[in-house]
Amino acid sequence: IAPNPASLSFGNVATGSSKTLTETLTNSGGTSVTISAASASGTGFSLSGLSLPLTLNAGQSTTFSVQFAPAATGAASGSVTITSNGSNPTLDIPLSGTGVTPGTLSANPASLSFGNVQIGSNSTLSETLTNNGGSNVTISAANITGATFSVTGLTLPVTLTPAQAVTFSVKFAPTAGGAVSGN
Repeated sequence: IAPNPASLSFGNVATGSSKTLTETLTNSGGTSVTISAASASGTGFSLSGLSLPLTLNAGQSTTFSVQFAPAATGAASGSVTITSNGSNPTLDIPLSGTGVTPGTLSANPASLSFGNVQIGSNSTLSETLTNNGGSNVTISAANITGATFSVTGLTLPVTLTPAQAVTFSVKFAPTAGGAVSGN
């Protein structure tokens, strides 16, 4: 039995989520081979899609899925073990992945205060969003409340890698007197 790929690397996967990769097994010999067992070892790894026992004729392939769902941060390794009556009765396919913290946005400053702005005039302040987590965050929308506020300089969608930041502007242009608030 020949595996393709020979190993599975899941890369960074946020804790609380999962990533699934596909593995193909091919009978590269000249006679049929029967797979009697398949298991995944290593914290966070599991396999699905193999109905056993399974007989593969010469040249025939089967495909199954391996999932990595880390419960904690850090590097993880394991293997898928395939047991058969082939010339390689125990086939180990190495697995690797790293659990990372989910992406988390923080705002700096946490709030914007425009102070007193004359009617018919405007004031613009900068806001910075930073991804403080260990995996990418995609910002798909930015909504604003308060009719006299507007956002500029934020082209969406935007994906922030860990520790990456994006800065944009918020403008306050009052049309009447009095206190105004929004988000």
